[in-house]
Amino acid sequence: MFNVTLVQPNFQTGPKHLNSYYLPYTVGALWAYLLQFRDVYENFTIDNWIFRREDFAEVIPKCKNSDIVFISLYIWNKKYCIRLAEELKKAYPDITIIMGGPEVPHRDKEWLENNSFIDTVVIGEGELALKEILTQYLYKIPLKKTYQFDRIKDLNLPSPYTKGLFDELLEEHPDIEWVPTLETDRGCPYSCTFCDWGSATASKMYKLYNERIRKDIEWMVNKKLPYIALTSSNFGIFKDRDFEITEQIVKANKETGYPSGIS
Repeated sequence: MFNVTLVQPNFQTGPKHLNSYYLPYTVGALWAYLLQFRDVYENFTIDNWIFRREDFAEVIPKCKNSDIVFISLYIWNKKYCIRLAEELKKAYPDITIIMGGPEVPHRDKEWLENNSFIDTVVIGEGELALKEILTQYLYKIPLKKTYQFDRIKDLNLPSPYTKGLFDELLEEHPDIEWVPTLETDRGCPYSCTFCDWGSATASKMYKLYNERIRKDIEWMVNKKLPYIALTSSNFGIFKDRDFEITEQIVKANKETGYPSGIS
């Protein structure tokens, strides 16, 4: 069995007394997708979740038994993650480091050469690429430096929430006020230059299935998580569907008090 560490570190959010962190949704969603395949669930297991900016002296030893590290790179964790990858490679030269996310400068060949401790870079959506990477890793096929697949059009994807991937994290850290991310669709039809969704890189919007969204909200309410962060680029653009989501959240708030806030 190969051990995998999932890395998506965030800042502590809100007032310090809340001790609030985002659940590592991105890496969780990728792992939920991968668990559909026998080659994955019979040969790979999660070793660690790195969800906050811990000192490297604490993080590095946690990864001593890890064979693979998945790192999700964004503007708020870029420097931390690149340094972490470098330190992990120094400590464990045989560890395989896979990095993805919108902040990876994959067009910069010099960056890839200068950061040779990163074994593989994923461009764009990670589901199909990571399935290919784990298959090749399992069968000892040399990994390529970069992987990129077409976007997934049919977003009938398993949820990390209802698959129970975060249940253990919640149990291990009862002192943390967790913020879940609600994904309802992907893409944006606009190309605003000031926006993460810009450059028309994902101009077609695709919807997740309504039943998946409904069950995700139910999970968040049942776990009594007070805040929900929406990922939609333009919530309300799918008027009827988004109105139903709003109604469900408002109804849950009136009946249970959860969620008490949404962003």
